[in-house]
Amino acid sequence: MREACPCAACQGEARPLGGPRVLPVLSEAPSDVRPEAYTMVGLYAIAFRWSDGHSTGIYPYDYLLQLCECEKCAGKKK
Repeated sequence: MREACPCAACQGEARPLGGPRVLPVLSEAPSDVRPEAYTMVGLYAIAFRWSDGHSTGIYPYDYLLQLCECEKCAGKKK
């Protein structure tokens, strides 16, 4: 999930006045990175604090369901 962080820095933020995109901060998370804490964001998302110090990503519930690989969720994906 850390590699799938949806924050602007991790996804390669577009510059507001045009120009090339900023390269993503992380292409692969080290295997030992773990969530250390989480915070509910309204009624629609969760924000994690990761062991590598990163904490700016907000994971909407529908995005988390898209990331889920279990059989129940895989059957619902289009």
